[in-house]
Amino acid sequence: MFITIINDCKDQNAAGRQAARVACLFNIAPTFVGVQSDIEASGNIIDVLDATEGKKGIILAN
Repeated sequence: MFITIINDCKDQNAAGRQAARVACLFNIAPTFVGVQSDIEASGNIIDVLDATEGKKGIILAN
């Protein structure tokens, strides 16, 4: 199982808070992807889905 956070809040402090919350909820360390636009976020969602080859997981996008 994987968890990926795709978010435009990409500074270290925001990423750390989000990763800590997700790790506490799911007991899995997430991967964080910082983006600058909605188009970039949608491309990264497609990349994550392709890279995980149908495995179960969670993608959180904001």
